[in-house]
Amino acid sequence: MLDAVLESIFKNFYNKSDTINVIYQFSKKHKESYKILINKWSDRKVNFIRRKENLGFFKERLKYFLWPLNFLWFLRWKIMFQDKGNFKEILENIILKSKNNFITFVPDDQIFFKKTVVPDEGLNLLEKNHKSFFRFFSGIHFEDHHKLNKQMKVELFNNKTTNFLRWNLKDKFADHSWKYNFTIEGTVYRKKDLEEFLKPFFYHNPITLEAVGLWEARFRGFFKMGMTSTQRTAAGFQANNVQKLLVNQCAYYDPDVLMKAYLDGYKLKIEKKDFPDKDFDVIPKEIKLLHPKTREVVSYEQYLKNE
Repeated sequence: MLDAVLESIFKNFYNKSDTINVIYQFSKKHKESYKILINKWSDRKVNFIRRKENLGFFKERLKYFLWPLNFLWFLRWKIMFQDKGNFKEILENIILKSKNNFITFVPDDQIFFKKTVVPDEGLNLLEKNHKSFFRFFSGIHFEDHHKLNKQMKVELFNNKTTNFLRWNLKDKFADHSWKYNFTIEGTVYRKKDLEEFLKPFFYHNPITLEAVGLWEARFRGFFKMGMTSTQRTAAGFQANNVQKLLVNQCAYYDPDVLMKAYLDGYKLKIEKKDFPDKDFDVIPKEIKLLHPKTREVVSYEQYLKNE
């Protein structure tokens, strides 16, 4: 899946950073597939940083209890007491050393299925209005519970590259994703805002980063103003759910089978039509696999039968 994400970024994210940083970890059985992935992308300025899993809790974590809210987060996410990884340290070091004024978060299932441009006008507004964000996984075309409430006050910007809108997340008619102050789904933040925001609270992986970050943002008044392209250009392609902390809507395509297909030379064939405008959640009913050399296209089920 990560290979498909990177393919889509290089194809459709027109003003991406020159360097992309990937924080990763894997089980032993996925070692060979990651070796292939890293070899493929290492000469494209994709920097792979593997998480360590040997940090001591008392030596490395006690300092975070100086921030009172962390007592709440450790009680809610007790698994963080067991964490020996350095995800937080890696992420914040990447942000600190970045020469860019803006940082974009992209999870490992986010596909850029259309041309994506963060307009200069939007970036200028981010710079002027601190503690705001620009996202491109949302839009005004959803028909489910993430649809735009017509009573919500929005400001429209007709831009030559990307039409977008701005809203206040405290608007009483903002609901569901329209009141998410913080997310790692295809969202651009001002670097200085992220440095200030992330430093005091603890998180140990992307799940707790987003879950804890959402409430930290609400409690501390971060990211109260949001901007989004009017048309979604990127979305999570929810083929499976490998994490165990949250139950998300998704399909259940076996990640080990997809890994085997990747080792056999196949890659996911994902098309624009796989992302219907009316649905916020993209849960594929069918997965197609393309062999780049033979150009053979098979379904997930066909691949299973051939095994």
